[in-house]
Amino acid sequence: MRRGALSHSGPGGRGPRGHRGWNDANGKDAKQLHADIEYGWAWGTGSPLRSLWPTAGRPGDQLMSLIRFDSLSEDLLGALVASGWSAGRKVDPGQWVAPLESEGYRSHPLAEEILAAVGGLSIEPVDRVGPNFSNDEPYNFDPIAAGSGQRDLAAEVESVLGGVYFPIGEWLSYSSVFVEAGGRVVAAGMGWIWELGSTFEDSLELAVCANRPLNCLHSDPGLDPWPSPDSR
Repeated sequence: MRRGALSHSGPGGRGPRGHRGWNDANGKDAKQLHADIEYGWAWGTGSPLRSLWPTAGRPGDQLMSLIRFDSLSEDLLGALVASGWSAGRKVDPGQWVAPLESEGYRSHPLAEEILAAVGGLSIEPVDRVGPNFSNDEPYNFDPIAAGSGQRDLAAEVESVLGGVYFPIGEWLSYSSVFVEAGGRVVAAGMGWIWELGSTFEDSLELAVCANRPLNCLHSDPGLDPWPSPDSR
């Protein structure tokens, strides 16, 4: 298991919420960015909503089919933009997928779309104090740091929860974050497994905005669940 220890939430420490009123690198505000993301999703999925945009394939458009960035809160979008993300960002996920598959991981389309969109970014928290945990570290989308040499940890997650999990980054106290092919996202380390969300979008809201309690799914023998269930 990895080093470090997750810290309990305490008084004070609420992080800055200075993302409202932001513009991305192209000068677009939140409303414009949401519209661009919705456009790409509608054409990427064949949604009936594409009738709202009669022409597809405009320069710079990103077709989103597995991740609904348009569903994210304005504060979260602001934090993403501040980290260097944009609606059209797309990097080659192969730079991470190939070496991790050589260690025994099995990639899947959702993991690769996540890495194409946010791989290599470090997202600072919007809220630094959650309902039952301190959220005072960035969410680093570095799948090599999360997964290299950690295949046994991933195998434990798969044994406990079922499914096929691929590393996408690190969260609090260097815990490794894994995404399952069906969408579930968990963090694991130090003998615990935590639920981040049933979807990637939900997991971003928790990890960056601390918008709900952190739920411990599993603790190794001899370890009490953390956070404790009665702290929620």
